[in-house]
Amino acid sequence: MFGEKKKKKKKKKKKKKKKKKKKKKKKKKRPQCRLTKKQQQQKTAVLRIDLLHPHPHHHQIRGGRRIMKEYGD
Repeated sequence: MFGEKKKKKKKKKKKKKKKKKKKKKKKKKRPQCRLTKKQQQQKTAVLRIDLLHPHPHHHQIRGGRRIMKEYGD
């Protein structure tokens, strides 16, 4: 009764599972609204005028010379 003590069973340690990193989904860029032919012409006209005498409120247009060449001003 008091003599032999029962040996305690050692508990096995559970191995921790590594968490897999979730890949971030890339947001698809939505296509911008296509301009109609008339709107496109108006836009280029504004650019052309802007190149000749830039409006102070308009941002500087990059590649100005290229546009000039295209529209032969």
